[in-house]
Amino acid sequence: MKRSTWRDAAIHSIANALLEYEAQCLLLGESIEGKLAKKWGVSKERYPFGFREYTPYRIWLQEVAKIPYFISTG
Repeated sequence: MKRSTWRDAAIHSIANALLEYEAQCLLLGESIEGKLAKKWGVSKERYPFGFREYTPYRIWLQEVAKIPYFISTG
């Protein structure tokens, strides 16, 4: 069984947030934009690790920085 890492947890949380954002955009008939997706994915309740410090927070920020590139490439 593969052990979950900080990065895996961050990616999972961000992916769920992006899916919610895309679903809301589709329901409202709006376009999907990278900056708004990043804002949606970084809200306080989506951060899965408690305090925002040390290695988990650094990894979270690295993954959040990838959101606009992910959205723009599809």
